[in-house]
This record gives sequence, C-alpha cells and structure tokens, in this order.
Amino acid sequence: MQALRATGRSRWRHPGPARPLLAVEGAAYVLEELLPGALRVSRLDLATGRDAVGWPLPRGAVPPWASLAEGSSGRTQTTVAVQARLRGALLEVGLHARHVTIGGMGILPGPEVWTVASVDVRSGDVRVTPGARLEPDPISAPAPAGAGPLARFHARALDEQIVRGGPPPDVAGVLVADGALVGFERAPGKVVVHRWSAPAGKRAAPVVLAAADADAIWPTLDRRHVALRRARDQRRVDLYALGGGTPPYWPEGMMLSAVPA
Repeated sequence: MQALRATGRSRWRHPGPARPLLAVEGAAYVLEELLPGALRVSRLDLATGRDAVGWPLPRGAVPPWASLAEGSSGRTQTTVAVQARLRGALLEVGLHARHVTIGGMGILPGPEVWTVASVDVRSGDVRVTPGARLEPDPISAPAPAGAGPLARFHARALDEQIVRGGPPPDVAGVLVADGALVGFERAPGKVVVHRWSAPAGKRAAPVVLAAADADAIWPTLDRRHVALRRARDQRRVDLYALGGGTPPYWPEGMMLSAVPA
C-alpha cells in the first residue's frame, strides 16, 4: 500500500499486510495485521505515513483462516473485503471474509463471515459486532417534489468489484452526497446543478456549468466532483468540484481535461 503525491510520485509505502480505509483532514486511516489474527486500526500522518495513534481490535474480528495477506493454497482461496466510513468521531469498518474452492464445476463457496468494528477516534472505545454488515450509503434517491426534469447520470459505489471495470450504471433521480441531494439538468450549452439539503429538502441556488457538448454525466466515486464527458472527443472529460466554495456546491472551476485510465 502506498500514498501518492499529486505528481504520481510515491510519498510513503506501508509494508503491510494492510488495507487503506479513508483519507481525511490530513490523516490516513489504515487497517493493519500486525500478527496473524491481530488487527489494528491506525491513523497515520497522510504526508509522512508515520503512526499517530492506533486502536487494536479484539481477537476474532476475522476468523482464523482469514488474513489481510490474501492468498491461495492449491484450489482454495481466502479473501477479506474491507469498507469504511467516518461519521463524526465514529469510524466504522466492515469486514467480509470468504473462503472458496475452485473446482471443475467452477467456484464452490465456503464459509463466509461478516463483522463490523466501530472505533471512537476521540475516546478510543472499540467495539466489534460479529455477523453485522456495514450497509453502504445509498447512491441515489428519488427527486424531491418540484425538482423539474432532471438528467440521468452514471454512478456507482466504491467496493471490491470496482477493479472489474466496465461503465457505471445509469441512475435516475438525484445523487446522495455529503448530506445533500444533487440533481443535474441538461440545457443548451450547459448543465445546471441543483442541490437540496437532506433530509429537510431545502433547495439551494442552482449552479451552471459550461458544457457545450457534454454527452454523459459522471459523479466521481467520492461524490465530490462531477465529470462531463465531451461528445466530440470521448477520451476527455471536464471535471468540476461540487463542493468547497460559497455558496455550497459552487464549482471551483473547470480543471484540466483528463484522459480516463
């Protein structure tokens, strides 16, 4: 696991076994496996990778046959999928351990274990709930009353399936992002961004993005930016920030066009 600079050069590397969880406010939250079966959630300095504080998880957060250092033995394979979210001071980490066997008839499922570990990053209180699942936040919601005609957009959640690639699904309604509902309206030469507070539904002033030939709307995985694909050169997108200005969701301006990987 490594952290990269804006230039793509490496800032620091983590020897592992470990999984990145979140990067927020200058800190990187990481799930580490110090010894087999001994997991710890650590908060590292995002710039240097140095330990700031760590919270050991009780034994049994993952079964004895599972490890963050995933591997295979013969026809058997173990995986541990990890997802996380930070709400205030509560960091929730969902773990899904799987054991499968690859046979002549395909993949034969074995035991599966779900666990949620909750860490209060202020008090240090750690709780593990075996059998619980960390349900992802919804990507979209029905448009609020009076929203008017809204364009469909392409969005998906960040999970272990993202490596399989493929276009994100077509989504109707509004995007759920950072406690807000965001809708996109197409108009000649532009895309109008509408925003409502959630769940109150109070409407903010719309923002207009110049988009002379945009043929697709892609919110990014962090739901903080939107990419407008150019119809005449579909290798390129124009990227706008959806937050970080005044009033809320005022775009920070068009960034350099990027060729998606």
